[in-house]
Amino acid sequence: PVDPSVEEVVGDEADRRELAAHFGEDFELVFTVPESSLAVVREASPTAVTRIGTTTAAADGVVADGEPLPDRGYTHSD
Repeated sequence: PVDPSVEEVVGDEADRRELAAHFGEDFELVFTVPESSLAVVREASPTAVTRIGTTTAAADGVVADGEPLPDRGYTHSD
């Protein structure tokens, strides 16, 4: 999810996705859960739970809509 205020500074959907993927200090909790448990987790959570993707083998790299996602943005310590 992207905060609605982002719409005030982006030109189009491509800009919105660029900002969401590579910039900012807008943090949300990110976690993984088995697909079979997603409904239970959503029901139990007091906060909205949004599915943003699927984990795959590391060899697949990071992709968005089937395209490789560039390795940009801040890198935390190794």
